[in-house]
Amino acid sequence: MPKLQPGVYVLVAHAVGAKEDAGRTAAATQWFIVSDLGLTSINGDDGVHVFVRSLATATPVVNVNLRLIARN
Repeated sequence: MPKLQPGVYVLVAHAVGAKEDAGRTAAATQWFIVSDLGLTSINGDDGVHVFVRSLATATPVVNVNLRLIARN
């Protein structure tokens, strides 16, 4: 398998000889993310602070755009 580039991937596995159900076969599905970004968040009195570091080198990563999707 080649080295994966950063991104979101899905792995789907089908059992050999699995019976079809309405045209579909039973499958196991696993999503995974390949990234070098490690996030740390701290909820302070003045809001949420997020720190981004490289997982390979532990150095801070600058000029990263982050988006908060949900507040719950």
